[in-house]
Amino acid sequence: DEANIMSAIQAKTLGVKKVLVVIHRPDYANLMEQMGIDRAVSPRMVMAQEFLAMLQKGKSSSLADIEQGRAHVLQLAVEGENFVGAKLRDLQLPTGSLIVALERDSEIIVPHAETVFQLEDTVLVICLQKAHKKITKLITGQS
Repeated sequence: DEANIMSAIQAKTLGVKKVLVVIHRPDYANLMEQMGIDRAVSPRMVMAQEFLAMLQKGKSSSLADIEQGRAHVLQLAVEGENFVGAKLRDLQLPTGSLIVALERDSEIIVPHAETVFQLEDTVLVICLQKAHKKITKLITGQS
């Protein structure tokens, strides 16, 4: 790990714009940004995320993490009783969440205020970590 970190710091000082480092100790990940390294990847953390995704119940999946898990891109099936049949403008989405796309019958729709969500629609959501559980429960009806 130390050799990878030192190489990444040297590359950054030589002018490389984006630097990625592979680390095996996940506890080092939080220090990387402070050291000027853009991204740290831990194979152990990647595998843990994959296992969690496989164990997830229902029709939801986390497509990506942003900024070391501070935000997520989620794909969720519309099944929540308060969500099905509702217009986007009438929903009280959790703070820190945004519905960016909707798939219905193999068609991609950019939702607007008057969009009505239907059972079995699939939505693409970007949310902060703190809104993940609330938005998932609202859309899918599952915690």
